[in-house]
Amino acid sequence: MNTSRKTRCIDTGVMGCLVVLMVAYVGSYFVVLSLPAGIRLPQWMSVAHAKVRPAYVEISGEWTLYPDYRGLPEWFFGPAHYCDRTYLRPGLWSGTNPRNRELSFEWLAGEGTITVTPKSR
Repeated sequence: MNTSRKTRCIDTGVMGCLVVLMVAYVGSYFVVLSLPAGIRLPQWMSVAHAKVRPAYVEISGEWTLYPDYRGLPEWFFGPAHYCDRTYLRPGLWSGTNPRNRELSFEWLAGEGTITVTPKSR
């Protein structure tokens, strides 16, 4: 067998393994996010540090959704989540809502006026 042909075969095998690993990594990211909320790693198996982190935050009409990795460390899926949040599904992870001024307390701070019109009969 020719040496260059053998090297080409090894290079193709390495690239194939890298592609398979990347597909498995991205696939496991989406599988973990789609698991039901009740499925988690047991505490003794979890390598993630226990900390309080909200799942959903909304302030002034801007909202952010945080992923739950079911006990896996955040750094493991950090690169996949960055690509998902930035390129694949940005509308799933953050956005803005139209502001309902009737339910807000901005009128207490004098930042807006609320006009109440009586209903006509």
